[in-house]
Amino acid sequence: AKANIRAFEASGAEIYVNNAGGCGAMLREYDRLFHDEPKWRERATRFVEKTRDISEVLARSGLPACRKEWEGGIVYQDSCHLRNVQKIAEEPRQLLRSIPGAVYVEMAGADRCCGSGGIYNLLHFEESMKILDDKMKEVLKTGAKTIVTVNPGCHLQMRLGVKRMEATDRIRVRHLVEVLSEVYLE
Repeated sequence: AKANIRAFEASGAEIYVNNAGGCGAMLREYDRLFHDEPKWRERATRFVEKTRDISEVLARSGLPACRKEWEGGIVYQDSCHLRNVQKIAEEPRQLLRSIPGAVYVEMAGADRCCGSGGIYNLLHFEESMKILDDKMKEVLKTGAKTIVTVNPGCHLQMRLGVKRMEATDRIRVRHLVEVLSEVYLE
């Protein structure tokens, strides 16, 4: 944490942008690491105040016109760390709803864990697969062709869910930034 704080301070940046819910959650808790070190606690507090998830930055920036329209339905799976630690839930949805041609569908239970939970899926594999299978039933109910996530663990877990359903030919999993890249940059 101290090395990161030093490096980011040296960058001179006004904000520090991250694109992974779990990583960003840890960065946003740096100030809690230095209870007995007032100098570092102060530096960490400034660091936390400058840390942003990419969805926050993009939702507030006013994106340019899309270069192409999206085809099909999109469902969003919250990252538990983004939603519960960083307190960010609406910004990714706002960005997805703003994409021309996209049919954004709110999935029942999108705010509940997908079963990845950091290393929960490694420590409690069977239980995590039950959670994942239940999650995938909800995905199917939406009719969406794309599942969007913002955390690597969720991304891998949802890809496994698609594979377990033998739906890799009809449902894809993408990070929010990948989806935005497809319509704004390509």
